[in-house]
Amino acid sequence: MSNSASYGIGIVGCGRAAMDLHLPALRQLPGARVVALADADPAALAAAAGRYGVTVCAADTAGLLAVPGIDVMAVCVPAAGHAAAALPAIEAGRHVLVEKPLAPDRAGCESLVEAAARSAGRSAVGFNLRFHRLVQAARAFITSGQLGDIEAITSTWTSAIRRRRDVPAWRNDRASGGGALFEIAVHHFDLWCYLLGTDIALIQAQGRNGEFRDETVAVTARLASGAVANGLFSERSGDHNTLDIVGREGRLSLDLYRYDGFAFAPADAEPGLGARLRRSMAAVASLPRGVALMRQGGDFLLSYRRQWQAFLDSLDGGAYAGASLADGAAAVRAVLAAIESADGGGPVQP
Repeated sequence: MSNSASYGIGIVGCGRAAMDLHLPALRQLPGARVVALADADPAALAAAAGRYGVTVCAADTAGLLAVPGIDVMAVCVPAAGHAAAALPAIEAGRHVLVEKPLAPDRAGCESLVEAAARSAGRSAVGFNLRFHRLVQAARAFITSGQLGDIEAITSTWTSAIRRRRDVPAWRNDRASGGGALFEIAVHHFDLWCYLLGTDIALIQAQGRNGEFRDETVAVTARLASGAVANGLFSERSGDHNTLDIVGREGRLSLDLYRYDGFAFAPADAEPGLGARLRRSMAAVASLPRGVALMRQGGDFLLSYRRQWQAFLDSLDGGAYAGASLADGAAAVRAVLAAIESADGGGPVQP
């Protein structure tokens, strides 16, 4: 984004995603002006407006569209409301960033993809992990060919969300976009495709349900490239977020909650004390950078700032490295296939 470029932004939905992730990120970007907020809940709206000093408020997307000076809309309502909130803005020609998942059903995804294809504005899905520093480094490493032909990719993302007492009701129901598949696995389904430049061809899942469905889910998949993938996703544990990409020339490991979470093990490396010492020395050497990152909120929170910067930079017609609405729809189809498989027990084509 050029120093002179400035965009007015309206945000619909003032829950955790807006309050703790998007608004703090936008506050750090000199070319971003949050002009107005909208939420159907007056208390949530007042809390967000008060914390971030936004004086113009509305109840919904229609109200935001009537506010002068809004170039970009961010849709941060719960997933069941994404299509209804985003569609008017897309049809009005606004630039739109929709939080993931794009919608909790195929019809909602298709309506948004079709509208975006007709719109003069740019639309994207908020897969912030594409902009995580370690993910971007991994994509460059894989693209360089240093891993060789990719054999497999493995994901683990566990969350402590179910230990909290303030879990919103929508997170308890598949139909509204709740559960480990829609909330966290969808990110990694997108990363499998983004990192390896392929699609998910076949998926199978087994779920463990507690008080709610899809609290813990194990997934296996075959990618169109021929590589295999597997993932473990749970909302009933501590916070952990990792990927391992196995190629014929070695293994690349990412820990997205660690500043030093990037490690490559060549296929011909000898395991043992030497390798552990080298990893320890690398961690010590990277400590100053890690401290600086933590002062800014860490790589996970910074990924939202990088996502917004890249999106705003692209609005003059430039390339955008983030997820399109078609990418978002593909990730949702993978989630729906995993749900169908978990309920029926067999493999499903997304």
